[in-house]
Amino acid sequence: MNTISTELSGQLVSVVVPVLDEADNLPALVGRIRGAFLASRRHCELLVVLDGCTDNSLAVLLALPTGQVPLRIIELAHGVGQHAAIGVGLRYARGATILTIDADLQNPPEALPEIVRRLDAGVDAVGTTRRGRRDARHRAVASALFAHSLRLLGVRHTMADPGCMLRGWRRHVVNAWLATGEPALYLPTQLNRHARSYEEFEAEHFAREAGASRYDLTRLARLFLRTVAVELVPQRLHAAQPRVAAVYEDENP
Repeated sequence: MNTISTELSGQLVSVVVPVLDEADNLPALVGRIRGAFLASRRHCELLVVLDGCTDNSLAVLLALPTGQVPLRIIELAHGVGQHAAIGVGLRYARGATILTIDADLQNPPEALPEIVRRLDAGVDAVGTTRRGRRDARHRAVASALFAHSLRLLGVRHTMADPGCMLRGWRRHVVNAWLATGEPALYLPTQLNRHARSYEEFEAEHFAREAGASRYDLTRLARLFLRTVAVELVPQRLHAAQPRVAAVYEDENP
């Protein structure tokens, strides 16, 4: 498939995962996401967006067996960053609800069905907060400062843990953001701007077992500046869509 599908399913859940050199985590990630949705008896598709990977992430994914939860791999022509990669996944997602999760397995895939349950209950957007964070102290401090700064900016919905990408939105929210043509700079605030309601719940957080985080203080500062830009002048922001090199999907989804 090399074009964006407009066929949506009222029961389908789309899970979008941005990946940058996470080959060691991918088999467990895919297996746990599939297991979580099979256990919850919800129809799900998994979209993995390869954001300029330099390791063997693509080969690892292609070697995985076909499962009842179909896998689509979107390979970008070059690295564009976490949020821009997710933005590509949102354009390809077919589901009535769309979830995001990072590939590092610090957030449990088993929490995804709870996000779906809350969206099914009528909430437009759902976020999570990390219980007992297991990452570097500077990241926790930066996240707290980020949350405070977003409140000062007056974003539409207050987020207690804006750095956590274990999140979900209903289809009309994603469509409304896609229609703006904004570049994906910091998606939680960009998407939540179109949500009538928002709620959060706590989810477990685990130490990274493989790979390395790319978010140092410099990258966090850049993320904050991009967020300020998209809040202050969203209508003036335009950018070309990231180029997709190839799309791979299960033969019998």
